[in-house]
Amino acid sequence: MNRDRVLAVLYDMAMVIGAEVEVRPLLVRTVQRLLHHTAFPVGLVLLAPGPPDGQEAEARLEVAIGDYQLGGRVGSRLRLPVELFTGEAALREAPALLESLSGPRCRYTSFLRLPVEGEGVILLLTTRGPGLDPLLAPVFQPVMANLARAIGLCRDHEAHEARLLAERDAARDGLAESAEVLRAMNQAALDAIIVCDGEGRIAAWNPAATAIFGYRADEVLGRPLHDLLAPERYRGRAAAGLRRFADAGEAPVMGRLQETEALRKDGSEFPVEISLSPMMLQGQRATVGIVRDASERKAVEEKLRRSQRLDALGQLASGVAHDFNNLLAVINGSAELAASSLPADAPQRADLEDILEAGGRAAALTRQLLAVGRRQTLNPVLLSLNQVVTDLGKLLRRALGEDVRLETRLAPDLGYVRADATQMEQVLMNLALNARDAMAAGGRLTIETANAEPHVGGPAPGVSERLTGPSVVLTVADTGSGMDQGTMDRMFEPFFTTKAAGRGTGLGLATVYGIVKQSGGHIEVESRVGVGTTFRVFLPRITGETSALETGSAAAMPGGSETILVVEDDPGVRRLAERVLASLGYRVLSAEEAPEALRLSEALGEPMHLLLTDMVMPGIDGVSLAQRMAKRHPGLAVVYMSGHPARTLEQRGGLPAGAPFLQKPFTASELARQVRRALDAARPRP
Repeated sequence: MNRDRVLAVLYDMAMVIGAEVEVRPLLVRTVQRLLHHTAFPVGLVLLAPGPPDGQEAEARLEVAIGDYQLGGRVGSRLRLPVELFTGEAALREAPALLESLSGPRCRYTSFLRLPVEGEGVILLLTTRGPGLDPLLAPVFQPVMANLARAIGLCRDHEAHEARLLAERDAARDGLAESAEVLRAMNQAALDAIIVCDGEGRIAAWNPAATAIFGYRADEVLGRPLHDLLAPERYRGRAAAGLRRFADAGEAPVMGRLQETEALRKDGSEFPVEISLSPMMLQGQRATVGIVRDASERKAVEEKLRRSQRLDALGQLASGVAHDFNNLLAVINGSAELAASSLPADAPQRADLEDILEAGGRAAALTRQLLAVGRRQTLNPVLLSLNQVVTDLGKLLRRALGEDVRLETRLAPDLGYVRADATQMEQVLMNLALNARDAMAAGGRLTIETANAEPHVGGPAPGVSERLTGPSVVLTVADTGSGMDQGTMDRMFEPFFTTKAAGRGTGLGLATVYGIVKQSGGHIEVESRVGVGTTFRVFLPRITGETSALETGSAAAMPGGSETILVVEDDPGVRRLAERVLASLGYRVLSAEEAPEALRLSEALGEPMHLLLTDMVMPGIDGVSLAQRMAKRHPGLAVVYMSGHPARTLEQRGGLPAGAPFLQKPFTASELARQVRRALDAARPRP
């Protein structure tokens, strides 16, 4: 092989080796060109990167060209003599060595061994013997060195490609998983998820959207969103906003929570919260919207506002009632004293009795105002609502008239409640009279009592979901005109009435609400226009107590001779108390404020038996005054009085629990009995 031929061979082999990036194609092309340049008929590639094992080495037949039989063994592992792999490039005649490769009937007599460092060996086989060019081996030695380096680069390339492929597969799997997660989230979401294309047509619609709006997906896909879901007054603005976003990508509402109204399939409007975000859909701007039905939240907020409004009105009403109580105490007490001092046939008695009757009505009105504010003084006893209904039966029938049929369904095993019997009568009477006014043409009023229990897993039919323990429920149902939603929203507000002027004060239901709340219960209402109204009053049921209804008897107006100090900053109330107590035989001292009372106490040279004091006074309150005076007069009895209810004073931490207390306005008889009772309780027992 002359010099030009050698250079041509080397150039050709270099081009072959540099053209491939994968190992197997590189080996195949290399063997093909080697066979071309050497005229050998058969070429093999044996890869044996591991060290030899004794006299043999294990190799993998990677390439076999020119021999059909050997070609069928490509990919198999062979045990071959070490001599086929060791040493430098060489041309040899060794048929015996080739028998281990091709079998005992091997027809090859010579081979050209071309070692590839670190990889294995290339064998070119021939049936020719002597006469082969001995320069073949040295010519291809540098080619094999380049081939070894090329194989290493190809392996790196293949490893890199494998990593890229694995990463691509992982990314594809990740995308598939993400798509599945998004699909599951879309299906499970409680909010509507809606996708619109650049023209505002609905492109995606999840099950929650069906539940909220009433449309199936096949009914909305491809249709303009604003035509289906936006009330007519909003459609133009919604369509313009979508066009502006599609054209310029401008959308000030994007990424901001919006509150608006939407339209259901049945045509009803409802409040929604909407959050919009931009996205790309098939190369165009699109929008994804999350829509939440805000009806329940709005209802809760409105209920809270009504409750706050009722509380504010209740505070105002109770404040007004407190100021009236002081005035009524003077009016009623003075009238009672004046009437008691006149003969039975005196003409002035009729005028005084009219004053007392009007004062009594005014006192009842202030009690209603306090009930509205849940600040009236209650006398809770163990009570059966069955007994309340039974006791009021005759009165209710007379009040309802002949056109209204009264039906009662009283549970025989009804539990007890702890409530003020008089206030419960007022609750029942107010509800019954309200029902009567709603049945102008007559009808049926049903009063029912029952026990109620919290229902596991949610409220049972007819049972309040707000129950937290055993309860007693009083149901008052009529077949009257019913109420619309606007009336129901305001029915418990003080002074709200739908009756004609002069026919109602607007305090009936407000009083019911206040009494029930102060008694630890709650009230629920159902009403349909033209069908009727049902009120349900839930009160906590008392368990573990079996005593009967607690009652008390009024004593006659008693007197005495003890020394009493009256402390009251209202001059009218103070003078009334002085006159009543003095008329009953007591020695009475009086003071306008606590400092004056303390001076009188210090100057008194004899025992002080009872302190009758207002609770709320400038400077020192009634409790502090009583504590200071008790040090000077051991065994001092104390009766507190106030226009504020005792419960309110106890909650503020002022009035000692169970202390003798007079609620203004009080009568002369109530004052006499409370004072006598406190004096007797403080008297040492023999």
